[in-house]
Amino acid sequence: MCEYKKPMATILDAFLGASGVEIVVNKKEYDAIFDWYAKNYKEHETETEFMDSAEKDIRNNAYKSNAALAEINKQFRTKKGLQSGILSECFYSQTIANTLNLNNFVDCDADSTNSVLLKVFRDFGITNSRYIYHNTDKTVILCQSGAPQGFDAVFIECDCVIHIEFKESFAKLGEYDIAYDNFGSLVADEKFTLEHPDSVPMVNYFNEAQKSILPIIGQNYRSFSAESLQSAAKAYFAKLDMLFTVDENNVMMPIPQRHLFDFFDLSESELRSAGRNHYSIWTPKLFESVILESGGEIEGSVVSFPKNKILPTHGARGTAKSTRIKLHQLFFVRISDAIDEGHYIMFNLSVVRQLKSTVAVKIRLSKTFVELQNALKGEL
Repeated sequence: MCEYKKPMATILDAFLGASGVEIVVNKKEYDAIFDWYAKNYKEHETETEFMDSAEKDIRNNAYKSNAALAEINKQFRTKKGLQSGILSECFYSQTIANTLNLNNFVDCDADSTNSVLLKVFRDFGITNSRYIYHNTDKTVILCQSGAPQGFDAVFIECDCVIHIEFKESFAKLGEYDIAYDNFGSLVADEKFTLEHPDSVPMVNYFNEAQKSILPIIGQNYRSFSAESLQSAAKAYFAKLDMLFTVDENNVMMPIPQRHLFDFFDLSESELRSAGRNHYSIWTPKLFESVILESGGEIEGSVVSFPKNKILPTHGARGTAKSTRIKLHQLFFVRISDAIDEGHYIMFNLSVVRQLKSTVAVKIRLSKTFVELQNALKGEL
């Protein structure tokens, strides 16, 4: 029978000592590894040559995590980019492994028949492990997973599984596209309601309080009620047993699920009036009003738009040259889809792209390591 309190107590006892446990490689350091990799991985032929090209601090930090080094080499061999989220999870997991003396490491891709990997699959149904740390007798196991729809890690002791997420002290729990109508009111359609039911109260609150995104185009709205924000985070928090984060001193903080709302502030969650994802026009009346108010015309399926009304834009991810013509904060066309006619550009309605808004649920650590120690004092 699963003795749930045992693995929880093991983690809390290990990490909530007097001075705490620092993460083996902090955010600034693993961001430096990520940046080095992104700039250099296509320039070298062998793993040894590639690692030797790194500055000493970057190389030393990469070697502090078995999983991080394996991930770097794995991605390098296939000439693929690193995922920053997976890289950070490697250092969180290594810190847990070091602290609990889980000195045996398994790369699940390289050793698919490993007995520990087979055990966690057979006994616990865990199918998405990337890396595993375990003790000598294989009774205490940490699986680093990181699957998009799963957990970042699971900790197994006494045949009991603890589900763990890793989050930086300021992090996004999720960001979801949301449509709007011709008047700018948000539309929680059947798809949105089905996929993100806990964010619907944020949508409803915005529509009641603000009515429309049109007056705040280009701005982010954050004046949500506490109730709507808690609803948005509730499902994410509820699926966890524990969330690991780090404080401003890089000390690891294991926060049990029942304390998450006490330790994280949600007030920086926001509605972005114009998000990143774009689609064909779904609000034709709104688009027509944008064109006419700018002095343009629509004849059949052809649009003419005055060049002096084009909004400034920038290249993707900071590159110098943009590939878009920005008609409005919500509408654009690609340069390749437009014809220059002197004072106007012309294009077909079918090539216009419209941006959806997004609802982003964000958390920020609001209490200290000492406050966590005090809150859990009676549970250690």
